[in-house]
Order: sequence, then structure tokens, then C-alpha cells
Amino acid sequence: MRATLLEQVGCFACRVGVAYIIGDILQRRVELNTPLHSLISVREALFWKDIGRSPYTSSYFRGPPLLLPLFRWTSVRLIRQVVSLAVVDWITAHLLSSVAEQVIRFQDGDGQDLRIVQQAAPLLYLINPCLILSTAAGSTANLVNLCVLTALQGGLAGNPALAGLGLAAATYLSAYPVLLLVPTALLLWKHVSKQQNKLAGESGCCSSEAKFTDQAARIYSQVADNTDKAANEQQHSLPDVLQPAKQSMQKQKTRVTCQLFCFFFMFMLGLLLLSEMQLRHHHDHFTMSTLGSLGRPQASKQQSLPLGASKSQHWTQHVYGYMLTGPDSTPNIGMWWYFFAEIFPGWRAPLKYLFTCAAVIPPLLLTIKLHQQPLLLFLCQCIVNSMLKPYPTAADAVQFMALLPLFPHLLLQLPSVAFTATSLLLLVYLGPTMWYLWMDLGTGNANFYYAITLLWSAWQAMLLLQLLSAALESSPADRQQGKHVKNAT
Repeated sequence: MRATLLEQVGCFACRVGVAYIIGDILQRRVELNTPLHSLISVREALFWKDIGRSPYTSSYFRGPPLLLPLFRWTSVRLIRQVVSLAVVDWITAHLLSSVAEQVIRFQDGDGQDLRIVQQAAPLLYLINPCLILSTAAGSTANLVNLCVLTALQGGLAGNPALAGLGLAAATYLSAYPVLLLVPTALLLWKHVSKQQNKLAGESGCCSSEAKFTDQAARIYSQVADNTDKAANEQQHSLPDVLQPAKQSMQKQKTRVTCQLFCFFFMFMLGLLLLSEMQLRHHHDHFTMSTLGSLGRPQASKQQSLPLGASKSQHWTQHVYGYMLTGPDSTPNIGMWWYFFAEIFPGWRAPLKYLFTCAAVIPPLLLTIKLHQQPLLLFLCQCIVNSMLKPYPTAADAVQFMALLPLFPHLLLQLPSVAFTATSLLLLVYLGPTMWYLWMDLGTGNANFYYAITLLWSAWQAMLLLQLLSAALESSPADRQQGKHVKNAT
């Protein structure tokens, strides 16, 4: 099932054909485009930029400034944009194949099932209908998927620079990937442990961590079965010969973590500085260069601001403030828009703060339980980001769907695979149908469409819970602990 050249050309032609037939309709679909990723917003920002105004003169463009030079030539026509995004999809598919190969090396065992997935993963990604429609609509959200997979590849390969670059670029384009820093750091830790075990195995001895793990498991078994009363005293003791190796491994883990954060902040700072340079010639917009002019009355008198522009806001407030607070109630496939449109104004600020914190709290809890399974933690965080961000699109769903084939052992253990698949197909059908009843026929209202978006979020939550349940049931430690609890009761 490896994606051959003919299949790749077919996927490319499918994107161009869909864009040529219904591209104008797809550009205006709220499931595929938001002001953060819309090609129409990029065109509008380029118009204001070409006449000497700030690209944020209008309130529609909410993307970062570096998107404008990147898509200046391709945004003129939709077909050009689709071709460029199809190339991005092709690069992402090959990167996904490399990620699957790293997963095979990352996992224990022969990995025969994962080797089949490695051959099928790029093709499954390219033929994903959500990705095809997103590309045909000209959405720039596909770049976020490329950056996230780049960070995953860097974490699996033990490359902090590549992981930091991918996370910085993804965070620059969409703020929520910053929550992937902890799973990526844990991936680097796992790579350090694997390399230590490999070096120890080549030298003809077992690694210190493997010895310590085996000893801890043996002691735990003795305590649980009450076969050795002295085992409880040995649980907190560690042979002195293992201490230097353990300290060396801990130093390596600390070093790669510091490197990851340093590279992330360095690349992020570089992107922000390039954005400032991109806007330095637009004096009708507030940039870091105008910090010194704050508080000077004559500075505001020299320039006349265009209608809709605000010199009191930095461009990061237009972009990242919009991403995190969700001030626009334009319909989308998220949970924020209708809820905050109907809530009392006095309650909006604290509830938005609560919704934003809700995207941070689950990763902390998941990290406590899944710190030994960083790849699964990475997948769960992608699902949480897609579920709780204010302005999600279909490309966000493609992000975690691309990683699902890397866990065939978990997918086979899902309690209701048929129900999960059929409910997804039903939601994909009902979403546009309810929108048509509401906007085109006028026989429905916002509740019709919002009900589907709530069901979509519930579907993602159900998938997340099923994956966690399957992972915990397949964990040897949890099975052993559950066995002892069962025997005790």
C-alpha cells in the first residue's frame, strides 16, 4: 500500500480538479476556513499592504505577518494556491512516512504491524477527504500540520533543533501547538533512554535503567504477593553501581530538554523579529518601533489612522489575542462561537478564561499518567487542541487522524470501532446539511448547526477516552496492578 508515483499524481489531480469545480464555494465554508487561515483574508491583507496601509487595517485578516510574503504570488489565483498547498501535502506525507519509520525503531518488538502502517500512512493521509477539501479551499492550515509533524520527527529522532523549529513555526501560525512542548520533551527523553540501552547492549551489558526497571518490577511483585517481607525495605534501595549511570542519563535528559526550549524560544524570537521587520514600513500600525513614541501627543497628530485601524494594539493582539480569546462569534465547528454569543456580557471574560485554561489542564493530567508513552501523549494533545481551540477547522482533525494509524494495537482494542467510524460519517453529512437549512433555506436556526458542532466535539472526546482506555488496558503495569486489586477484593 505504499503511495506510488501514479497514486501521488492522482491525489494531486484530485485536489486541482475539486478546486477548479467547487473551489469558490469551498473558500466560504466555515468548516474549512476561518480568518486565521482563509485565502480571502490573505488577499484582503495584501490589498491594504500594497496601498501602503497596515495589513491589519481591516479586522478580517488574523494571520501572522509572514504569511503575506509567503503566499503573495499564489494568492492571486486559487489554482496557484491549491498547487502550492498540494506540494505542502506531498512533503507532509513523506514526512509522515519518516515518522512512521521512527516509530518502528521507537517501539519495542519487531514492529511488523507498524511496518505495514508505514507503507500505508502517506497514502491514507493524501486521500483523507478533509485534507482534500481543505487544500481545495486554499486554507493555509495545512502548514500547521507540516510543522507539527516536523516537531514530532525531531522528537522521535532525538533532534532538539528540528523539534524546536517545528514547534516554533506551528506556534507562530497557531498558538495552541505550544502545548506540545512537554510531549516533545518526553519524546527526547525516551530517545535518550533508548540510545543508552542500545549502547549498553552493544557493549555486552544491560543498561542501568533496564536493570532498575526490572528490579523495581520484581520488588513490586514480591510486595504485592507478600512473598518477601524484606522486599519493601529493598524498594527504596538502589545498588551503588547503578547510581553513576542513572545520574549520567538524567544529565542527558536535562541537556536535551534545555536544548529544546532554547531552540524553541530562539526560533520563535526570530519569527517575531521578522514579523516586526515586515511591518516596520507601515506607520499606521503599532509595532515595537513605536514603543518610544507612546505618551507623545505630537506623534498621534502627525498621522491619520484609516477607518477600522487602531494604533493602540500591537499586531500580536490582532493575531494571538484573537486565537486565544475568540472575540468573533462567526460560526465555525468549535464550541465557543454560539455559547459566547448567547451568554451575558458580564460573564464572557471569566468564562473565556476558563475555556482557555481548559485546554491547559488536560495535558497536565495526561502527562502524569502517560509520561512513559510520550507518542500517545502527543496524539492526545493534538485531539485536545482540535477540540478546545476557538476557531478549529477540518485541517485540525486531519492532524490527529494522520497519527492514528501509528497505533494499530490501540485501534484494534477500541470497544466500538464501527460506531466511531459511522458516527463520524454521519457528522460529516449532517454538518453541511444543517448549515444549508439555516443559511440557505431559512427553515432552521443557529441551534441546528451548533448542535452538530457540539456532537463533533463530543465525538473527539469519545475518541480520546477510548484511546486512553485502550492504552491503560494494554499497559503491563496497569494490568498487573489491576490483577492484584482483583485478587485483593
